[in-house]
Amino acid sequence: MTFSLSTSLLTVLLSTASQAAPAPVSSPQGPSDSILGKPLIIDGHRISNMEIKRFLCYGKGYNALDSRRLGVLIKQERELRQYESRNSIAGESYKGASYESLTAEQKAEVDVAVASALAYMEYDEAEYVRRTEIHRAQFTDRYPSLDLDTETRRAYESVAWYNDQVRQTLEFETMFFPGHPDGWPEITLEAIHQGSPNFDLVADYAQHYQWRLEAAEEAGEPIKREEEMMMSLLRDYVMMALASLVEIKTQTEGLPPEALMTIEGGGFSETLKTEEVFQEMKHVFSPHDVYEAKLFLALEYLTTKKLIEAGVLKDREEFLAEVRQMQADLAGSMFNWDFLALDGHQFPSVVAYNEHAYLVESYKTLIASQITRTANNTLPPELEAYLPRANVIMGLGKAKADVLLVSAFDFPRYKWKADGWAGAEKAGNAVRQEIDDYIDYIIDQEGEKQSALEEGRNYVKPEGLMGFREFWSNLLDLKSEYWDPPLPVSGKMPPAMGLKNKGRFTGESTTRNDFRRFVGESPYSEYLHNLSVTDQIFFELEPGTVGGPYKGAYGYYTVYLKERLAPTNPIDPFQDRHFNMLTDDFARTSFQAFAHQALEEAEVSGLD
Repeated sequence: MTFSLSTSLLTVLLSTASQAAPAPVSSPQGPSDSILGKPLIIDGHRISNMEIKRFLCYGKGYNALDSRRLGVLIKQERELRQYESRNSIAGESYKGASYESLTAEQKAEVDVAVASALAYMEYDEAEYVRRTEIHRAQFTDRYPSLDLDTETRRAYESVAWYNDQVRQTLEFETMFFPGHPDGWPEITLEAIHQGSPNFDLVADYAQHYQWRLEAAEEAGEPIKREEEMMMSLLRDYVMMALASLVEIKTQTEGLPPEALMTIEGGGFSETLKTEEVFQEMKHVFSPHDVYEAKLFLALEYLTTKKLIEAGVLKDREEFLAEVRQMQADLAGSMFNWDFLALDGHQFPSVVAYNEHAYLVESYKTLIASQITRTANNTLPPELEAYLPRANVIMGLGKAKADVLLVSAFDFPRYKWKADGWAGAEKAGNAVRQEIDDYIDYIIDQEGEKQSALEEGRNYVKPEGLMGFREFWSNLLDLKSEYWDPPLPVSGKMPPAMGLKNKGRFTGESTTRNDFRRFVGESPYSEYLHNLSVTDQIFFELEPGTVGGPYKGAYGYYTVYLKERLAPTNPIDPFQDRHFNMLTDDFARTSFQAFAHQALEEAEVSGLD
């Protein structure tokens, strides 16, 4: 077995020049701009703070923004019911008169009657308290060593956002699923029947409701709510029905930076303003979040500029039509457009994914000769050269490796460390030095053993001397900062598949895309930072060697590559499906290099 003793560090391919004079800013900057750092200026062009705020709200604020969107839909439904109830009660009470035609005194009487008729829409605060207390008790029972607030932030980014979601869910259920299904509003019944045409979920709910009611009356307790799995399904059906009644627009549809989202339909119209939403969300955004937002916007600005200069920027409406068609084609699939954006490629938002896809599709025109078969039906030289890499990725090549992470991120506390990247780099280099020193020690002892054999002396093995694999395993346990939460002390055990195991992961040979997920990387992180620890493992390191520390998504990574296996299912570039997969992957990889070269050549300030 041989070991690579040299330390190789990956560096971010960014070049920041001295600050240029700020360009005039078209949009006003809010009172919280200090958390955004210095102005981002690229070749004299100012990326406005409002654009940065918009990216953050769409990205890390995604779940909270989605709750805001749902809140608008709930508000519109509430106003519609109030409008219908006012006119109905006014007509019944005053011989068909409209509400607007009534006197102030008559309107007041109608308003009281409306409030009484719609009282069922108001949720019980005691139920909110009960749900949060049950959640806390169940969590503490299962994970007594974990902090609930920290784990809530890990799942929801903010404790306040979680509490808001509990309230919103309670409000939603109170409005759309009040009591027995006989009292449910028409939109609820229609949405469920449309969502589940082959099984009567309403009748099923009614039967279970009756059983729960009888059990509650017998026990003298409040009726228990339906199982969460069922309620989640029913809520989804109704939310889809509500969304189908309105048109929702975002940056993708051309909204300016000041507007995050517009929701229009049925005579209602509301705009979620970027500054207002940002003010509510800003407490969750870290300096690292701001840096990544700026980096993404810088890359997108520069590549857009270059594609325009080359005359290949795709017609926007044509691209959006293609996206809408793909969304429709994938609508009934688990792997829909949103899943591809957020889970498959792990972009921070669907909006960011759309903007990126727009540029990649435009870039394909620029490299058309590199991704088109020749007149002789052969691969162009660029694709031919890329084929071995593509075979490893798509032909199921595998590798077995351990990864020691020295992290800039505090995983147990779910926050970036105070010394962050500088501390991780220093500690990562120290770990590598420790590895190299021990390898030298092993080599020295092997030499001493050989000399003793040649000289007829008795070689005495030093106490504590162990083989490299044992040394490495001990070092992983001691120094690797990959973190797994403790197993629950009660209830169902989580799957072992996702455990980091100090960087050992499954301990088996793994495909490149699966290994990337284990390491904590993604297509988005690779594009953004132009770094990939996974690619060092699959394309650069020799089996049996140690590499790193490499800078990656969360810190510095040192890798021990144990084995690498050739692809078992090589792609056939002359099959149309395989050829399309090959060209798509080549285009994305090539675009990443194109974007970072543009960034390296630009004059940039405010990115650090």
